[in-house]
Amino acid sequence: MSRFVYFLGGALVGAAGITAAALLHKENDNPLRQLGNIEDLGVDDLIGKLNRYVIKAHALSIKCSSVVMKSTDLQATPIDLPGDDLLTRIGNMVGGTMTVVSRQWKRDALLDLKKEAEQLYTQYSGVFAKANTLLEQFGMGQISCKGIVFGKRDFSLNNELSNDDWILEFDALADTIRNFLNMSTTVAEQLIASLEKNQDENDAVTESHTEATA
Repeated sequence: MSRFVYFLGGALVGAAGITAAALLHKENDNPLRQLGNIEDLGVDDLIGKLNRYVIKAHALSIKCSSVVMKSTDLQATPIDLPGDDLLTRIGNMVGGTMTVVSRQWKRDALLDLKKEAEQLYTQYSGVFAKANTLLEQFGMGQISCKGIVFGKRDFSLNNELSNDDWILEFDALADTIRNFLNMSTTVAEQLIASLEKNQDENDAVTESHTEATA
């Protein structure tokens, strides 16, 4: 009976985690919300929006890691032992079913995070492009965005109790999302650094010119 309570409790905790994640998602800004006329943005505005992207992407990455951490209890599965009475066996069966269902919920949570990550980058892709356009105008090298892709990774997952490697496979799918977010934030930070460097150089030239004409 105690094993039944343990597995049922773990499954219910997993379900509660998914519900909380869904509520947090509703509270967030719509990732498809327009950013205004990007072509009119100056350097300061671009730096501000790129910094905002980095913050949002880091938040999604943390949320992704949280989903994985809250899924570790779903690796263990109920096992019938010799001498178990009928009630215990029934409890194991129900606990096993709840584990499979919770695994599916967690996998769906990863799919939602993948969609959020894609939408977030799509929302800000124009900002990335505009920043690169300015860098080219300033005579500085562009920062390539070609690596910011999910590729064709299959997000299917065997959620059955027989899959002893479930948590490892689940974590690998989460890594796909985190790697995408890490790549995009790295590019955003490089763009910010290049734009700030150009600003500093321009400020230095202006200051030098002002001192020379004073």
